[in-house]
Amino acid sequence: MTATAPTANGTANGPSPSEVPVRVSKAVRAAKYLNKGLKFFVLTFLVLVLLVQAIKCLTKFCEYPTFISTYIAKQQDAEFPVVTVCPRNTSYKKDVLRVGRWKM
Repeated sequence: MTATAPTANGTANGPSPSEVPVRVSKAVRAAKYLNKGLKFFVLTFLVLVLLVQAIKCLTKFCEYPTFISTYIAKQQDAEFPVVTVCPRNTSYKKDVLRVGRWKM
């Protein structure tokens, strides 16, 4: 047996494992492209949904909608509950009662 000196491109027995061309099957390459394409379309779809929602939110904000309804009834016509639960403090504010028709 004669010993051969390693070459610049590998070992004495042949090229190094990093230099061996890796043959990837077509199915593996197709799966990679399919995976990348699927991720791209899902990301694009989600970005579009985000943009649509943001535009809807901004248009509603710019319309400045008001959802306030006010109804003012005369004090004599106001309906009061049948039962009123009062706190333990049973004292009345006399100055508030004097403003109305009740005198104490």
